[in-house]
Amino acid sequence: MDNHDDITLWKWLDGEDFSTRKINKVLRASQALEADNERITVQLIRKRKLPINIKNYIKEANAYIMFHDVILRRRSFDGNYNMPEIMNRMNSKKVLDYKDLKIAPKWFHNVFD
Repeated sequence: MDNHDDITLWKWLDGEDFSTRKINKVLRASQALEADNERITVQLIRKRKLPINIKNYIKEANAYIMFHDVILRRRSFDGNYNMPEIMNRMNSKKVLDYKDLKIAPKWFHNVFD
């Protein structure tokens, strides 16, 4: 994902129209980048033995990455993805693989509806 794609995403969220294909591509690239960043962050937390609750961090990371699917559907970045209804159901062992995070499950979407 390059800087131009990031600008496209924010313009789309502000109401500018782009093709569905373009927005899907840009948002999924952002989602994949965030997933990679979260995996690296978890590795650093463990390596440096930082005083961070790693299970909670991983749950929140997974919810944030899944939230990208909600952003795509609702065209809005508004929403609290770390509420208890979500955090209680999130995986706490590892940042999920991109393929597992790409499409949020129905229950996840239902929380925002």
